[in-house]
Amino acid sequence: MPERPQADFRLYPSNDLDVLAGVLGELLRAPGDGDWWREEWVLVPQFSMRRWLQQSLAERLGICANIRFVTPGEFVEHALETNLGAAPRADRLMPEVLRWHLLRELETNPPQEFAGFLSSTDPRRNWSLATSLADSFEKYQAWRREDLLGWERRAPRDDAQAQLWKRIGGGRAHRARRIGEYLQRFGGEGGEIPSGLPSRLFVFACQNISPDVLQVVASQARAGCQHFFLHTPSRAYWGDLDRWAADYRPDQDDRFGGENPLLAAWGQAGRDFIAALGSGETVRARFETPAFTQPLADTLLGRVQTDVLENRAPLADAVAGDPWPRQQVDTADASLQFHACHTRLREVQVLHDQLRALLEEKAAPGRERIDPRDIAVLMPDVDAYAPHVEAVFGGALGSSREIPYTIADTSPLASAAIAEAFLRLLRLPMQPLTLTDVIDLLAVPALAERFDVDDADRARLQDWLQVSGARWGLDGADRERHNASGESAYTFEFALDRLLLGMASGADDMIAGVAPWPELEGQSTQSLDALVRLLAALRSYGTRLQGPHAPGEWSELLADMIAALFAAEPRDPSERAVLERLHQAVAGFADSAYLAAFEQPVAHSVALDHFQAELSGSDARAPFLSGGVCFGKMVPMRLIPFRVICVLGMEEAAFPARDGRDPVNRINQALDSAQRRVGDPSRRDADRYLFLQLFSSASRVFYLSWIGMDARDGSKREPSMLVSELLDVAVRYHQGEGGQANGEPVRERLIVRHALQPFSPAAFGAALPEERQGDARRFSYDARWHPAADAAIGSDERKVFAPARLLRQQEPETTVSLAQLRGALMRPHEFYLQQGVGLRLPEEEAALEEHEPFGTPDALARYGLRQRVFDSWCESGQAPDLRSLQSQLLARGLLAPGADGVAVLQGVMEEVAPFAEAAVQAGFAGASDSMPFELPLREGVLMGALDRIYPQGAHLQGVHSQGVFRAVLNPNGRHGGHAVRHGLDWLVASVHGLPLYELSAEKKGATPQILVRPPLPPDDARRALSSLQALRGYGMGRPLCFLPKSGYAWWLTAQADPGKALAEAQKVWGGGDDDFGGPGEAQAATLMALRGRDPFLDGDADSLDAFELLSHLIFSAVERGEAFAEEALTGARLP
Repeated sequence: MPERPQADFRLYPSNDLDVLAGVLGELLRAPGDGDWWREEWVLVPQFSMRRWLQQSLAERLGICANIRFVTPGEFVEHALETNLGAAPRADRLMPEVLRWHLLRELETNPPQEFAGFLSSTDPRRNWSLATSLADSFEKYQAWRREDLLGWERRAPRDDAQAQLWKRIGGGRAHRARRIGEYLQRFGGEGGEIPSGLPSRLFVFACQNISPDVLQVVASQARAGCQHFFLHTPSRAYWGDLDRWAADYRPDQDDRFGGENPLLAAWGQAGRDFIAALGSGETVRARFETPAFTQPLADTLLGRVQTDVLENRAPLADAVAGDPWPRQQVDTADASLQFHACHTRLREVQVLHDQLRALLEEKAAPGRERIDPRDIAVLMPDVDAYAPHVEAVFGGALGSSREIPYTIADTSPLASAAIAEAFLRLLRLPMQPLTLTDVIDLLAVPALAERFDVDDADRARLQDWLQVSGARWGLDGADRERHNASGESAYTFEFALDRLLLGMASGADDMIAGVAPWPELEGQSTQSLDALVRLLAALRSYGTRLQGPHAPGEWSELLADMIAALFAAEPRDPSERAVLERLHQAVAGFADSAYLAAFEQPVAHSVALDHFQAELSGSDARAPFLSGGVCFGKMVPMRLIPFRVICVLGMEEAAFPARDGRDPVNRINQALDSAQRRVGDPSRRDADRYLFLQLFSSASRVFYLSWIGMDARDGSKREPSMLVSELLDVAVRYHQGEGGQANGEPVRERLIVRHALQPFSPAAFGAALPEERQGDARRFSYDARWHPAADAAIGSDERKVFAPARLLRQQEPETTVSLAQLRGALMRPHEFYLQQGVGLRLPEEEAALEEHEPFGTPDALARYGLRQRVFDSWCESGQAPDLRSLQSQLLARGLLAPGADGVAVLQGVMEEVAPFAEAAVQAGFAGASDSMPFELPLREGVLMGALDRIYPQGAHLQGVHSQGVFRAVLNPNGRHGGHAVRHGLDWLVASVHGLPLYELSAEKKGATPQILVRPPLPPDDARRALSSLQALRGYGMGRPLCFLPKSGYAWWLTAQADPGKALAEAQKVWGGGDDDFGGPGEAQAATLMALRGRDPFLDGDADSLDAFELLSHLIFSAVERGEAFAEEALTGARLP
């Protein structure tokens, strides 16, 4: 028998991927067999490495073409299919197919071992266990092939996993079986020569692979030539690979770590791979060509990297006269940076400034200048940092601080509204829609585009739905499905009926138990039509999604839902990409079940769990390399050479990941035991080795950042263990271990601690409160913050209060409405800030209500109910029927449904009864009139309308004349708001010769009485109105130290006991037991207008004098009709 040719396996270990890429480029310049048209094969670990290698080869060779880049898994599939033939897709038992097999077994014949877990009626337990077992079996196929094949031959009866695998995998051409057959024929030195493989194979930095995959890849060396490019941070491992194969044991890794503490602590995954590579199960290397490069010797980073490269203790080679260890921390050496911040946002802001400095720095002799594409920024959780990156780096685009960038690895759920909307729709059977949900759905561009709804339409629909009573639930049946009563009130059907009938009738009279809402705008048909179509679709799919359905039916149903609710071709390219991913995920759900011949119905909760997990995964094919700074996730095999490598988010618990305790995965369970095998995957060890590779690959700068201080109290937080270990090693390069630098521990001096705020002087180099001197390593290129940081604290001599003149030019107002005059007196501080200063105050917009009224209504809702009951009582002249009134109020969305609403209404009717009976007995019942008016005054024209004008009728003391009727339906009596509002009405009525009849209770518990306020002489009333209108103009230019409720409390008390007047006013101003509910009357606008001054707390005599004067003038005018001269306001001016 002729001798088999020796395998041609060539090994190229190096600590520099650029060097390895250069060697690869030289080898690719000429074909190995002279055939220029032959396609070359290059194995790469993942997509980002492929992109970097393509760019690197193109730069070296001028072009990168006729090269097939494949992953190790793709190469294995090719080798198996070429030499063993194609296997049926269903036999491959990929995890997404295997879980359906497992789900069927768990539902029909569950093993006794899992009986306790599966005893629950929750179908998600079966799915969760099936998914976990499928993931474990997938790892077994790669790392426990012999175990699986042994289970197929004879599975122990008491081993549930073995029994399940035998029933599912037995007789199938799954990956483990095919790899076993392949290695039996082609593995080892004496194996057959595989066919169909490339004559030359370049394996580039593929290390996180199982021993089986490594053997299949290495088998190509017997069919041709294999060039294996291996990145390793240390050259000390090479030259004696047989030692690793013979002696290395993963559970005794500490014996093989060597002298360097970083290599010993972080390098187990690398040592594990070297042991697998050097074992006799792979081919022997024909020769090795080390290609190590020497790090820079004059920087801290380079000096630490050198000792790692040689696997020696820090400074073990130091000699007399050597500049190492340094006498103190060199703050000008930016090669190894440690940054502690308070928040993620500050981390990104500091990063932007530090990168700006690196990009603007002139290159040292013999070194190239750093470009944005030379910088990578990695994070354990990229989703948490993506918004801050967009805000800081995206906010600088177009400015002098611009740094080009891209973000990779984000999950659709973190960045795409369409994915969140899809999942919200999928939750319809479990979670009823609320008003907020519907408005949020309409804010998704693809959904809004499908229903032709723009921003104005959405705002309009929000207002309509809110006022028409939509709260939650599509209809009564939908509420009943969610274990609530079948009452339709406050559902979307309830609101839609009101809107449609309001548009059709144009009135608010009840129609078949529905109260129309007629106040739709003229151009409302299109918006209302979109709402009708959306709610119809939501109702349809909310019912159909309840399930259970077979996987194929789920796929068809979800595809229909996507087509019905989202635009087929969204305008936004990113939304088109997410929509395409949704279609793929939906199709894949059914396809994987089809391959497993799974046709049983699947519960809705299982489908929801699947798509939540599917859409939350990151996209490994996202563009990590784009010519700018690359932001991405720290994942194993993310090894690309960059001159500057930055790692953010290195908190104590963030990195490395913990393997945890997996009750199913036996490989994971063996990691900390003697049963651990060479090559067994450990996420913790992989993360540590990735960190070591990143550290070794950063040729110029290695930058670390973490939240190192609490944003609330400034207390220090510990970084990741890896950062701490690197800090401990870096300390040993400074004046001996634990040395001091300027009286400060070296470890603390190495860390740059940043200010909480970017406008702090410390952010521009000044000292922090706990520091004795500033730090030049803190700086900022953002000029927006510099004026605030540069300003001296407490040295501004300008007055902090508003000047006694208008802050913006105002056109003279020739016409003022009664409502505007009333608003200026009722809310003087909002009026001053908005009309005088020109501020746009924050809108105090309440959150959308998501449930019907329940329990005791708040003060505003109770006031509205009192007014409704009172009006109904007066219109009919008798007490309204409780049930009839309840139906009317419920139909208008003003009352809680059921017994709770009846109880509330009954209580309100009892409160209102004394007032209504007094009004009806006095003749204020039936229809009333309204009278518009325009009154020429000294300051201009006052216009408006007086309502509730009753004709002559019966009165308690006889017959009342025509007049204006007002009621204070507060059982606690009148307050300053009532006095101002009704006083202005009385003055206007007096001009027209009409009296004002005011119904009120003198105090809490008192019987309501009607007070007749005879009309003033018209000229006196005009003068009083002119005085108040002048006061409005005065209050536009300066803040008034006045609030109506507080002022009225002072005015009333001052007439009886002047010494107690201020004390009573203070209770109302700041809140007290005797105020009219809630906190004090002084709110945010008061604090802003008065610039933080409080006349009562400060005890300022001038402010209190101004308060007393204004209270006296205003309430003397509205209560007695006394006018005042404008000169009287001089005493109301604040200093």
